[in-house]
Amino acid sequence: MLLPPGVIDWQDDAMPAQMILARLLGQPIAEEVIEIEGELAGLLGTCQRIICDRAGYADGPAVLVIGAEEQDGGVTRLTVLRPMGVAA
Repeated sequence: MLLPPGVIDWQDDAMPAQMILARLLGQPIAEEVIEIEGELAGLLGTCQRIICDRAGYADGPAVLVIGAEEQDGGVTRLTVLRPMGVAA
């Protein structure tokens, strides 16, 4: 089926998720893994503003949490999608 310009074919397995989200958000995104103090596995699947000492996080960009693993020592390893470029 031919779709009009700007319509995303969600069934197209060849299109990476990052490209689909970039089209939706209007800018490139980066998948990153960051560690945050606390037991935060409940953040999985949510949008959050994360502030930490990692480059790009000083202003608390909005990120989508796509993975959360609690580690020993009271930290959680979060896998996030963060918009690149302008502050989100």
